[in-house]
Amino acid sequence: MPSIAEQLKKMTINKQITSNGVSWADILRNETNRLKQFIQDELDMAYMSYYPKVYHRTGLFQQSLFVDDAISISASGKQLTMNVKFNDLAYHNSLWNGSDGYLPVLWSEGWTWKNQSNSRERFTYWGGNHFLKNAVDKYNNNNSYGIVAKIERY
Repeated sequence: MPSIAEQLKKMTINKQITSNGVSWADILRNETNRLKQFIQDELDMAYMSYYPKVYHRTGLFQQSLFVDDAISISASGKQLTMNVKFNDLAYHNSLWNGSDGYLPVLWSEGWTWKNQSNSRERFTYWGGNHFLKNAVDKYNNNNSYGIVAKIERY
């Protein structure tokens, strides 16, 4: 009898139907979209948590989240994967050195200037709001398929 890994490598995800008649591909797509919504909700709450006084927001970051339509099987054959990603709108031009900042990490994990002589929250430092971790935790605590969402860093 072939191992589970061998069976997964040979399976066509779109043709695998559950007992209730729904394909695993549809379940993965629906669940990935649910995870995306958890992330979007956390991001929207972060936007509503304060209103900048010194600058004007473009709102582009809120439009950067999308679900990658591809379903992949890991190299080991033991994991099915779908991805929620951020597009180019998630990058922000720096005012100081010209390099782009990746907002999902900056907002979620925080950042700081090297020179903190005049420390001001959201201007010279940000401790992060952990919106990505919060969204993944909420999803993992609220799904009926036992799917585990995780954050991968590149």
